[in-house]
Amino acid sequence: MGNKKVKYSKELLQGIGYEYLFASEAMRRDLIPEQPVVPVPWDFTITHPTSLQSLRVQVKGTNYHCTYN
Repeated sequence: MGNKKVKYSKELLQGIGYEYLFASEAMRRDLIPEQPVVPVPWDFTITHPTSLQSLRVQVKGTNYHCTYN
């Protein structure tokens, strides 16, 4: 096997980072984030552990910072 460089775009890496941030925040709030293993139009299914209600979530992010007075 040779050493083959794999290039990732800045946008792809940012998107992955936003997904990790989303998953960690969901777990901090005692929700269960699950990523699908097949291609679907959403990034996560979030389940509430006691009610077992679930939502499908498409994660979007921006690196735009806004400050409020």
